[in-house]
Amino acid sequence: MEIKRCKIEDLDQITEIFFQAFNDSIKFFVNPGPGTKKALKDIIKLLYKTFQEGFFVAVNEEERIVGYVIAIENATRLWVNALVSGYIFKAFLKWITGRYGINVFSLIKIILNKIYYVIFAVESGDSGQILQIAVQPETQGEGIGTKLMQKGMDYLNQKNIERVMLEVRPENIPAEKLYLDVGFKVIGKARDLQGEWLVMEAKL
Repeated sequence: MEIKRCKIEDLDQITEIFFQAFNDSIKFFVNPGPGTKKALKDIIKLLYKTFQEGFFVAVNEEERIVGYVIAIENATRLWVNALVSGYIFKAFLKWITGRYGINVFSLIKIILNKIYYVIFAVESGDSGQILQIAVQPETQGEGIGTKLMQKGMDYLNQKNIERVMLEVRPENIPAEKLYLDVGFKVIGKARDLQGEWLVMEAKL
C-alpha cells in the first residue's frame, strides 16, 4: 500500500468512501438518493481545489483507493475559495433545480451544522486541522488510518504548524484510539445538531 497525493480523477472513489464511512451522518441530514452523491462529490471537489497539497490517498496493490486524509493549515481558505470560485452560487443553482434532491428542511440543517463547524474553526485559532479522514469499511483495522494520519501530520509539520486539532464522535472508539496512538489528546467537547464531539489536539 502506498500513500499518494490525491488527483482529480480520484474524486469518484473518494466520494464512495465518504458515503460508506459517514453513512449515518449523511442519513441524519438527508434522505440519501442519486443527487446526494452529486452534492458530496461537489463538496469534495471544492476541498480538493482548496487543500490539494494536504489531500492524500491510500492506494492498494490493485491501484484502488482505500482511504484518504485532508490536512489543512487554515480553514478560512475554504470559505474564501467557496465564494471566489463560485461554488456557493453553482451549488445553490443545482439545489434549487432539484439536482441534489435535498429538501428545504435538510438544507437548513446542513447550513446550521456548518455554522457549528465555523465556530470550531474560529476557536481553533492558528492551529492546523485534520479536516477529514476515512478508510473503506472492509479495510479498517489494517493500519491504513495510522499511515494516513502520519502523512497528514508530516505535511502540517513541514508547513511549520505547531498544533493540530480534530473532532471525533465519542462513540467512535476505534477512531479515538487511532488519534490517541498518533499523539492526540482530548482537550474538550463541542456540539452540533447531530450530537457531541470530542475535541482533540496534538503538538508537532
